[in-house]
Amino acid sequence: MKKIIRKIAAVALSVAVIVSVLPLTAEQADAREASQAGIGGEPPDLRNHWAKAEIKDWLSKGFMSGYPDGTFRPDASVTRAEWMSLVNRLFGFRGSFGSVVYTDVSESDWYANDAAAAVAQGYMSGSEGGKLLPEKDLTRFEAAVMLTRLGSLKGQEMPTSSEELPEWSRDSVGAVIEAGWMKGYPNGSFGGNNPLTRAQAVVVLNRAYEMIREAAYTYRAAGSYGPADGNLELSGSTSITAPGVMLSNIIIDGNLTIAESVGAGEVYLRNVTVNGELYVRGGGLHSIYVEDSDIRSLTVNKLDGNVRIVVSGTTAIANTTLLSGAVLEELELSGQGFEALWLTKEIAAQSLIRLFGSFDEVVSDADSISIELNSGEIIRLTVNQGSDLIVDLEKGTRIAKAVIKGLARFLGLGVVEQIEYEGATWPGPLATMTPTPTPTPTPTPTPTPTMTPTPTPTPTPTPTPTMTPTPTPTPTPTPVQGAFRAEAHVITSNHIAGDVVEVKLIVMREDDSVDQSFTGTEEVLLSGFSKAPDGTIGSVEELEITANSILAEAEFVNGEANLSMKLHHAAEQRLSFTIGRLVHPATTGVVTIEASSPAQLVIAEQPSIVVKYKEIMPVQPAIHIVDKYGNRTLSSAIVTAALTDSGHQLSGTTSVQAEEGVAAFMDLSIQGMDTAVRIEFTSNGLHAVESDPITIESPFHDGEGTLNNPFIVMTPSHLDMMRDFPTSSFALGADIDLNGYITGNGWRPIGTRERPFTGSLNGHGYKVSNMTITDNSSHTGLGLFGTISEQADIRNLRMENAYIQGAFNIGALAGYVEGSVTITNVHATTTIRRDPNGGASYAGGLIGRLEPQATLFRSSAHVDIEGLQYIGGLVGANSGIILESYATGNVSNNGWGLGGLAGINLGTITNSWSSATVEGGSNNVGGLVGENYNQGSITHSYSIGPVNSAAQNRGGLVGMNGGSIMACYYDMEKSLQFDIGKGVGMLTLMMQNPSTYNGWMSLPIVGIWDMQPGEYPKLRFNP
Repeated sequence: MKKIIRKIAAVALSVAVIVSVLPLTAEQADAREASQAGIGGEPPDLRNHWAKAEIKDWLSKGFMSGYPDGTFRPDASVTRAEWMSLVNRLFGFRGSFGSVVYTDVSESDWYANDAAAAVAQGYMSGSEGGKLLPEKDLTRFEAAVMLTRLGSLKGQEMPTSSEELPEWSRDSVGAVIEAGWMKGYPNGSFGGNNPLTRAQAVVVLNRAYEMIREAAYTYRAAGSYGPADGNLELSGSTSITAPGVMLSNIIIDGNLTIAESVGAGEVYLRNVTVNGELYVRGGGLHSIYVEDSDIRSLTVNKLDGNVRIVVSGTTAIANTTLLSGAVLEELELSGQGFEALWLTKEIAAQSLIRLFGSFDEVVSDADSISIELNSGEIIRLTVNQGSDLIVDLEKGTRIAKAVIKGLARFLGLGVVEQIEYEGATWPGPLATMTPTPTPTPTPTPTPTPTMTPTPTPTPTPTPTPTMTPTPTPTPTPTPVQGAFRAEAHVITSNHIAGDVVEVKLIVMREDDSVDQSFTGTEEVLLSGFSKAPDGTIGSVEELEITANSILAEAEFVNGEANLSMKLHHAAEQRLSFTIGRLVHPATTGVVTIEASSPAQLVIAEQPSIVVKYKEIMPVQPAIHIVDKYGNRTLSSAIVTAALTDSGHQLSGTTSVQAEEGVAAFMDLSIQGMDTAVRIEFTSNGLHAVESDPITIESPFHDGEGTLNNPFIVMTPSHLDMMRDFPTSSFALGADIDLNGYITGNGWRPIGTRERPFTGSLNGHGYKVSNMTITDNSSHTGLGLFGTISEQADIRNLRMENAYIQGAFNIGALAGYVEGSVTITNVHATTTIRRDPNGGASYAGGLIGRLEPQATLFRSSAHVDIEGLQYIGGLVGANSGIILESYATGNVSNNGWGLGGLAGINLGTITNSWSSATVEGGSNNVGGLVGENYNQGSITHSYSIGPVNSAAQNRGGLVGMNGGSIMACYYDMEKSLQFDIGKGVGMLTLMMQNPSTYNGWMSLPIVGIWDMQPGEYPKLRFNP
């Protein structure tokens, strides 16, 4: 695999040489071929200039050029278009005109593509009028804002300045001064409204170059990047260092790295071309989405192996290299997707690779890892020498051809059509080995919805300083004789929002008497209104007020007129009344408006939009009881909070009595998990209101709880939280030690008979250790799980040093298992002690009771059990199916039904064994099974443990048999039992002779048993 490594050039070896960028005047365009000052000679206007050294350096490198007349004109201003052109060429930004939406930029303009690149890169924005203003001189304020964006600087408070800085640029000015890129003038001002000069442009870009270069190619914050139309081209290697980043329509001529700092977050690539290498070092089990993209080469190296990469649309990834575990998934794919996959020897042992889709070629050099092909196919699988691979094929999957040079074991319900083993072709198709019963169906994986991350807010447009126009003076009309001034009097007493307020206007003479000669219709300009919270103002004489002022007509009679108003804002409003024909035309009046009756609820303080499961929200909601215009009332009504989704639970004080119209909640929390949960607030007789969507963070390390994206369990508290999600899927991501986690009666089992666990758990080989339970009252089930039911699936789990004391249904994994449950590759070391008051019944090292249709496959227990009746080393009472499993250790009781593997069997036991020592028992005691009832079946199994019992019905294999026993053996010398009719007793020598077990499926590669002379048979896949 070829890897393209590109070095970011320093300034001296920058991207394309920037010649004749500034200024782009007609004179220079005509003389572009003429001699250029600065190349081979010093422009005369640089002598003694403060920026002489930097400008000469740029001239020598060809970054800029002088004018045809030999001058440089360092103090000439720079336009916004010239600045864009210079920045884009300096840092290698390229764009296409399709992404520009400003009205003053057309495709024929010389700067059109530069404008597209500047807008796409996010450092340039337009005015509020939708214009980019390319021909306008660039001010120092604008340059400071753009440099801050280019360099991803954090806003800083501006040091003391002798000038007033506008709000939109204040933090940016502080940032560039703090970074040392720009400086103020000797008089203490920044001179922000001054145009940036050519000399200043050279100096600030020279100072900022390296930091901007790095920032421009590093995405450090969540958001969407890239143009809506066309493509942005980046000429160097690029990094994503934060979760929630979406890159769209970008061509990267180098490598793209998704860094470790992304954590378990998400990254989206849409229509992205990576001409170098895509390195994935961060992300979680639902994290990297690649849509309609072209990736030459992908390398995955996530430390914990928990990363999922989903490709869709036209995406093609020619070569994928895994240095760690990963999930690779093709979803709604029309392109090539993953083509060639290499599993390197750097992948840690016991790692899991999960594949969904069609893979042309998979080559493995990895040792002791597992592949799960959950859907699709592998056209050619090559397992090289030194590689040890377990391949688990889901139903409906296939491997067209497997070339085995190392070691490979195939499991599951899929098919291997052809195997080439050490140069010899294996006849195909080859069905992989599976349990006899119908396995639990695997639900079809739910497609991962295309997710859109929160967009980065559009940068605040750089405002263009404008001069306040001087209004044209209105000619003063000739005043009416005696019409000197006006007075305004509010004549209504109750001023309620929306009710009529009457104002009497009186025209006065200069001697303060009423001018009764002032009669007729006059225009009155009313101003000074304030808006209600709902944005409305009110009306005057039935005319709606839509602005701060309104012109109304008043009918004056004898110097007096009444105006009727309805004002909506509950506040003190100081109104101005202007009558143009008066000597002093304006007067004022104050009216205080009160809120009207309560009408609705509004949210004054939104609750936290991201909360933790079951934890009190950091920001609690505050609700205002308002009138129909949004004015807060003085209501003391009760406000109640409830979730709109009945699938979640809102806890805390959910009903609060308002004080002066404010209902403040103090301790709300949410139990549940979702991304769009809303709280509805209600009060009797008022319009309700809903909160913004609330995301409840998973209480688990990662995942969504689905079969394809399970919750990741890393800690005891994660494990404990599983009981709240009994239908979900889980996976262990670490060993979990329960020592000291819970005191008192110890661990509380997950799942009850009323609410059983019905989901799935994949332990991935991790262990749960030091679980302790002391509960003599429970009859429903004691273990890591209490009751497991329906189509639950538990697999690949180890339990160490489990200790349980109880009365009924006891097992390290589960007390009670019913329904079409499948338990695979689960192993435990267990100590069980009886209830001091009544003993222990239905107790097994792994499971207390295994009911019909449930399957236990390739599992084991090492035990020390003391009980009363129906006690087994693996299962207390079996009515289900036990396959390829075993038990070791010691079991004892003083009642009925005691066996090294199972106390009582009413189901099926096949290809299993026990070496457990069996002690005591009053009746029905056997080395493998205590009681094998009529419907019980035991096939291809054996026992070699001592049976130390005086029970009436006892045996080396089975104590009491009413069922079927086929091709089963026990060691007479070890067991000290010599019964017949309940299995075949053999001397140790014969028990260790492979010929004894003819027909036990000991074929190479696919056989269940491994037979070696001088040894007892071993289970090939469960040694």
